[in-house]
Amino acid sequence: MKKALSLEEQIHFIKSLPIKIDDEAAARKYLLNISLCHLKAYWLSVPPDIPDRNFAELIKLYEWDCRLKQLITAALAPIELSVRAIWIQVLTDTKKHYHALSYCNAALYQTGQLRDLQQAMQKALQKDGAHLPYMQKYRTDQTMPPVWKMSEILSFGLLSRLIAALKNGCVIAKRYYLESYTFYNILRIMCRIRNICAHHEILWNYTGGRLNLQKCARAALLTNSLPANGRLSAVKLYIIGCFCAWLLRIISGRHNYLEWKTAFKYHIAAAPAYTPLDYMGFPPGWPTQPLWQ
Repeated sequence: MKKALSLEEQIHFIKSLPIKIDDEAAARKYLLNISLCHLKAYWLSVPPDIPDRNFAELIKLYEWDCRLKQLITAALAPIELSVRAIWIQVLTDTKKHYHALSYCNAALYQTGQLRDLQQAMQKALQKDGAHLPYMQKYRTDQTMPPVWKMSEILSFGLLSRLIAALKNGCVIAKRYYLESYTFYNILRIMCRIRNICAHHEILWNYTGGRLNLQKCARAALLTNSLPANGRLSAVKLYIIGCFCAWLLRIISGRHNYLEWKTAFKYHIAAAPAYTPLDYMGFPPGWPTQPLWQ
């Protein structure tokens, strides 16, 4: 059983790694407000070919990553709201005789997909709808609310699964000028990144599975900005940034899109020494790509 360390013992432990501490008083303050375990994850994220470790530089990395997560969260918030709104619009299309409860219609989903999703929606209704007065009727009667109310309590992950299970999910994907397969992949990645930001995990060195995006002529601005045109590329921060920039370009006003894009580029340019751009997947000259102009 490992024993808990006092602040002084934590300082001694950090020095023994070895990590240089120039200002012990400042280090104690950081350790008091950020756990040693949380900070340790940051120095473990530093590439092994950077041998000299300094506590002050690690704090710069931590603070830079925190700001990075704020920027990505600022992009994901309107993207998520847009996906929810379009999901509602597609499932209430009066021309196709859809209605408020069409999202519970098994005929709209791929074979066998709705059952597990319906159980997950019921759990969301009972758990996440408990604090919403307008949901109490449905929780008591054990009936499903209209799609626009259900949208308010679905997690982004569950919403993504519902969209991916639809037979006509391509209708939603086309609103963002993407093919279905590409759109579902982006939603899956965005859900993971959203959770990283929400749970204060490290984002800067994120590496996901390899991505193989389908080409779409109307999304050429996106795919042409990705390494190897988005085919068989490991998902790193640069690709995540490209997804955010592309979707914001479509759903936000020009000012909001340019403001976010500029802030992201400036933040990457100010990356600390412990965060090499190649580790984050940024290709040489990436700011000159049309998507980032």
